Amino acid sequence: MKRLIAAVLITQMTLPLAYSQRQKTANRSMIDREDRREERRRVRQEVRAAKQRERIEKRVYRSWTKEEKERSPWTDWYRKRLVPALLQLSKMRKDLFNNNLFDNYVTRPQTDRPCTEEDQYNRRIDGSCNDFEDTMAGAVWTRMARNVKPEAAQMDEENLFYPDPRKISRELLTRDEFKPVPFLNLFAVSWIQFMTHDWFSHGENEADGAYELVLEKDDPIRQSTKADYLIFQRSRVDETRTAEDEKFGPTFLNENTHWWDGSQLYASDVKTAKSLRTFKDGQMRVNEKGLLPQNMFGVEETGFNRNWWLGLSVLHTLFVKEHNAIAKHLKEQYPKMTDEQLYNKARMINAALMTKIHTIEWTPAIIPNTNLYIAMNANWRGLINPTHKFRPGFQVFNSEVLFGLAGGKTNTYDAPFHLTEEFTSVYRMHSLLPDDFKVIAYKGENKQKAEYDLMDLRDVKAGKIMNTHEQADLMYSFGLQHPGALVLNNIPKSMQNVEVPFSGIMEKGIIDIGAMDIFRDRERGVPRYNEFRRQLGLKPLKDFDQFSPDKEKVKKLREVYDNDIEMVDLLVGSLAEEYRPTNFGFGETAFQVFIALASRRIMADRFYTTSFNAETYTQAGIDWVNDNNFKTLLLRHHPELKDALFGVKNAFNPWNEVQ
Repeated sequence: MKRLIAAVLITQMTLPLAYSQRQKTANRSMIDREDRREERRRVRQEVRAAKQRERIEKRVYRSWTKEEKERSPWTDWYRKRLVPALLQLSKMRKDLFNNNLFDNYVTRPQTDRPCTEEDQYNRRIDGSCNDFEDTMAGAVWTRMARNVKPEAAQMDEENLFYPDPRKISRELLTRDEFKPVPFLNLFAVSWIQFMTHDWFSHGENEADGAYELVLEKDDPIRQSTKADYLIFQRSRVDETRTAEDEKFGPTFLNENTHWWDGSQLYASDVKTAKSLRTFKDGQMRVNEKGLLPQNMFGVEETGFNRNWWLGLSVLHTLFVKEHNAIAKHLKEQYPKMTDEQLYNKARMINAALMTKIHTIEWTPAIIPNTNLYIAMNANWRGLINPTHKFRPGFQVFNSEVLFGLAGGKTNTYDAPFHLTEEFTSVYRMHSLLPDDFKVIAYKGENKQKAEYDLMDLRDVKAGKIMNTHEQADLMYSFGLQHPGALVLNNIPKSMQNVEVPFSGIMEKGIIDIGAMDIFRDRERGVPRYNEFRRQLGLKPLKDFDQFSPDKEKVKKLREVYDNDIEMVDLLVGSLAEEYRPTNFGFGETAFQVFIALASRRIMADRFYTTSFNAETYTQAGIDWVNDNNFKTLLLRHHPELKDALFGVKNAFNPWNEVQ
């Protein structure tokens, strides 16, 4: 009798709890459905607006005569209907693969640690053994490759400072007024630096043999610092060059792995990688606040923390949390997994999610062209495989187009995989940075909590801000504010007068980031703008007025470059392009490199092609990548942001203001 009474009491207690739980689940489902419905509504609005702009442009293009079309130096794929546009893009990419992949080795390097069976299922920290036949392809401290012929990749020492990089920066790059990108938020600029820190770094500059550029008498740096010249330190020397490499232009080593493997988070060397781990359940270290640990100097500890600022602090912290969430999920699904197994799988899953986010979210956000949106989604999951949960076990015609690159065949196009110097150059995007950053409270009456100048977000100051403000407030603030446009005269003035420690020199100095960007391309043998276009199969410009209809801009370009269009630098020419594909955040010259490398980084990587499967990642890992995006990731770690993200399809677009 007592047992019966006890059973009745337990039932009476648990039924309301079960009902309450079902209600919560139902409420969440209703919110999710409303969110998706609002997402679809906003996307339809955006697509209608984008298509209207495209229709107007196509109408204008169709009115051109044949001679006018032939005279134009610009491509026209984006003016075509969907299928012809995708076919032309596919041909452009294939031509680049066949004509613009140049290795910078005569004798290929080999790893000193033979590849093992374990390497078949896990990435090495140093990037070796991704390709078992070319073991050092994409590995740390291997050379950057080229997208231009060796004879075009030469440093023109005679014209290294012609025209004057500082004059170019002052006249053509200095921000006269902030030109924002209204359809992006600040996560867009944080994200691309987060990615480039995964992809490439030339290492610490040489301490000796620096170049000196005499400053004009009226130069603000000269007036404020009393310095007579700017110092341009030489890029780190490639000490692996031998006599057989003399046919190449200048070569440089990548201190990160070339692969899309999350090395900015996990490091490219074993010692640093180990220092970031707890060695328990595959977890990575965070402090009691859930933030990145800091060293004795207040610098946040992560895989790569050079050129650090608040935007990187936020994303590194977020993705370390994501790693730990993945490891915890794997532990629940596969209890027998060891710490090492959990760490390795979580690392690969996290990196794959970053790759997917960049491919089908960040890229379509910065170039919101309807044809490109379809093309980039097809790049990852194919035209007929939207959930990426189906792939036939047999080869079908053009299967990478139908089913996506991820999970397909590995293809290097007979060129060993390394990122290129030209790829580095087209990612010089300092114009995206704002002049200042406002911390806006997500909830509460006092909406603006603080305001920081750009230079106050750098280095150790970033960690202090992370400790001062709630993470939700910082993320909400990044979601509301806009980056700058990639156009002329839009680099923050503070970036042209940056105090930095010089490598090997016991003093600090001033650098102008704009002038340094110009100098680095020249020093590293990146061709000037017109020659760069020729090398990539594009038409060169015949006159300055082909850059822009703005006569004042054209006049200024002529004056700075002494009316010699062949001397225009790649960065300046790319920013000057105003005849861009519809809705593009940057011009077609940079896009030409993106066409090739965006696909190649996936196609050449075994862990995104033949090994992108449950056997390598676990089924739970594949599902995690397939089922998540930047928005779901943000809400997993900060569910309180749901109102700010309600109806926002792409989390790189502006968020909702929450009262």
